Amino acid sequence: MDCSQCHSGGRYKGTPTDCYTCHSRDYDRTNNPNHAASGFPTDCTRCHSTNGWSPASFNHDAAFFPIYSGRHRGVWSSCSDCHVGGNTGSFSCINGCHTNQSQLNSEHHDVNGYSYSSTSCYRCHPRGSGGD
Repeated sequence: MDCSQCHSGGRYKGTPTDCYTCHSRDYDRTNNPNHAASGFPTDCTRCHSTNGWSPASFNHDAAFFPIYSGRHRGVWSSCSDCHVGGNTGSFSCINGCHTNQSQLNSEHHDVNGYSYSSTSCYRCHPRGSGGD
């Protein structure tokens, strides 16, 4: 991207340094995925660069939970498999995947503070494996 696209007239002082200030309409109108409804951060640089808006890059494995690698690789088909309702601000391990509560309760009988809930799963298994 050419600097003059944001710094018209060569004016740098007073120009916002965050992308969202100028690109809030782009953020609000984006629907693949819907950034606002999915709770994406307004820090555009987390996925986009000044070299071009598209393609965007988002490394879920590095930033959050390893869904493209490890034990969870290939077991999901869309974001909503884990982010129920399309809200990326929340997730579920037990909605559709780890549904056998009695088995999981049995496997965790000796774990202090164990609870059959997605947040508890993530707290002990942030990288998606049993040895976390």
